[in-house]
Amino acid sequence: MAIRLTDQVKKLLQKKYKRKQGTRVGAPKDIMKKLSKRVEHKKNMFKIYRDILEKVRGIEFLETNLDEIVPWFNDIFLSSNKIRDNLIEYLNNHKIGTRIIYPPIHKLKPYSNSKTNFVNTDEMSKRGLWLPSSSFLTEDDIIFISDKIKNFMQEES
Repeated sequence: MAIRLTDQVKKLLQKKYKRKQGTRVGAPKDIMKKLSKRVEHKKNMFKIYRDILEKVRGIEFLETNLDEIVPWFNDIFLSSNKIRDNLIEYLNNHKIGTRIIYPPIHKLKPYSNSKTNFVNTDEMSKRGLWLPSSSFLTEDDIIFISDKIKNFMQEES
């Protein structure tokens, strides 16, 4: 999942933090400075995960142009839902929390009457996994997580 840092987002943030009743609620420039740092941190997190894991057999990344988007969540796709579920358990045993990606929208109750079949969406949803993506993670944390994933995948081969 990714967000675009557009002029519209900047304007909304600036509007939100304008002065209210003569009291300064927040400084838009300070907010934008923090946001810019977070954006760079999120991009760097993705780069680290991708650099370490992209050549690991059985792991796929969606093509991501970091000049255009900011990955808010770091997701990978495993070769099967069985391997994904086993990896979740393995990481959980090492105190690393993950979660499966959102279920396909067409499978949610409001769309249950749809007769359309979205084979690719179903297949990707079954294999997708969100990796830890907190902005508080350090480079060392991400390397540690990635190494655990690599170890698991090597044991699975």
